[in-house]
Amino acid sequence: VMVPGDIAVLIEEPQAPRFEALGGLSFDYQATVYRLGDTLNFEPPAVGHRGFTTDGSIWVDLQKRRFRLSGDASRTKIGNLTIDLVALGAERAVYANINMTMQLEQQCVAYDY
Repeated sequence: VMVPGDIAVLIEEPQAPRFEALGGLSFDYQATVYRLGDTLNFEPPAVGHRGFTTDGSIWVDLQKRRFRLSGDASRTKIGNLTIDLVALGAERAVYANINMTMQLEQQCVAYDY
């Protein structure tokens, strides 16, 4: 049934990407953390409830099975925080480096998986 003024639209789903055909994948991100206190209200956060933001990047080498996440968070409860997480598939190893600059603490650990 066509009503005068209607426009016929054909929508087709895009083809899903073939990740195995890609050599790698990377992107930058920014996330905002909100502090709501005792209220669990899922409405848009009120002014003043903004906690902190994180900025970082993610990099994946699909051929060599390698992954890296790097991020910086400012104004957290413990001050500025930097994290680097690296997973190496062929080596079956995970490395994590966490730097809490305001706490004057840094830790780098390695795990086999």
